[in-house]
Amino acid sequence: MKKLLLLSLLIANQFEAQSQAANVPYSYGFENFTEGWDIVNLGTGTATWFFWENGDNGVTSAEGNNYAGYFFSDTDANSWILSRKINMSAGITYAISFQYRGQVPEYTECLKVTIGNNNTVAAQIAGTLLFENNQIQSDQWVTKTVYYTPAASGNYALGFNVCSIAWQALLAVDDIRINIATLSNEDYATPQFSVAPNPVNNLLTIENPHGLLIGKINISDNLGRIMKQIVNQSSTSVVLDIANVPAGMYILLIETENGITRKKIIKE
Repeated sequence: MKKLLLLSLLIANQFEAQSQAANVPYSYGFENFTEGWDIVNLGTGTATWFFWENGDNGVTSAEGNNYAGYFFSDTDANSWILSRKINMSAGITYAISFQYRGQVPEYTECLKVTIGNNNTVAAQIAGTLLFENNQIQSDQWVTKTVYYTPAASGNYALGFNVCSIAWQALLAVDDIRINIATLSNEDYATPQFSVAPNPVNNLLTIENPHGLLIGKINISDNLGRIMKQIVNQSSTSVVLDIANVPAGMYILLIETENGITRKKIIKE
């Protein structure tokens, strides 16, 4: 009886720990199948994400002994991995990194990564798209880092959605890490971007003279609320229309493959 009671207490404590939000820094490599992560398959076929052991399907884990993989189906894929909840603070920029790969270069895989305010598919669809690649053919692990600045403090979760068409091969994900981003503050560093005019009334031009591609731009106030956001630009020059942004001082975050650059701007 005592052993059964102790086992019940251990299970209850483990469940309570998993239901609580994790704090940053946080990492997960699919080593513990009961750490509060979930799999939801919305595809019409039976194929879904699965936690594979190192070497399964001819794939070596990016780290540790396990990885998450989706093996092909005769129907289009629509399966989700949902992370446990993660505690994030408003106005803080987080660096979210993960590794992904295909299996056979002749086949093309598709992956979307999202973040939402709950670990449900509905919250992920209504949330923010962090990454999308529908041309994954590499049979080697690729590391990707994306950035997210929540407008409000609270619990957030990641979603990894396989969106490959039917009759492809295998898509794998591993080594997920969340850290507070290290920002380059151009008030104290050699400028990489030209931001003009500043102060600005309506149109703000952002240019990089070194050919660095701009991925995403956020303009947020001192409370971390996002006033303007543009994603997936992939250009060296962007013109922002901020005529509807109230007058005041704001933080401009410019995301590139090399990280995030921060500048202060004044809206008149």
